[in-house]
Amino acid sequence: AAEAPAAPEAPKVRLAAHDPEPAPAPAPAPVPEPEPAPVPEAAPEPALVSAAAARSEMNGHGTVTTVEEPAASTLDAETLRALAREILERTNGDTAAAIAEIRAQGHVFDETEVVWVREKIWFPYAVYRLLAKHDGDGTLVARELIDQGVEYDPVKLDELVRSWQ
Repeated sequence: AAEAPAAPEAPKVRLAAHDPEPAPAPAPAPVPEPEPAPVPEAAPEPALVSAAAARSEMNGHGTVTTVEEPAASTLDAETLRALAREILERTNGDTAAAIAEIRAQGHVFDETEVVWVREKIWFPYAVYRLLAKHDGDGTLVARELIDQGVEYDPVKLDELVRSWQ
């Protein structure tokens, strides 16, 4: 069976002059192109440059040498306490000096631990040594602490003198 030719499409007839022409079908919305994935920035390589090397690079002489920064170490509580006691002993209980020295050695730590060591370990030990030296005389101990530049709580000192007796 042969297929019959397709009938020509009948022209559309407008029924009235006031019928508007049909609006053309809206064009499909363009498909937005996906944004390219962000490219991660390369992490900078840690390096230290000595002051002399930096100066030589600035004036065009010499080369810059990359120096690996030593890794900071985190002290366990017992090691930190021992180090803090040692430094506090040398600095007559100077907490700021102890913190600065521990940092200078490249250690990461909680500063409140150093304060705790001073108040709970170093200070009572220092007072008891002075009480032994001055035969339990709290007034002489207070005077020596002041002469050494040791800041202290007088109430705490009185408690330690009473506990010594």
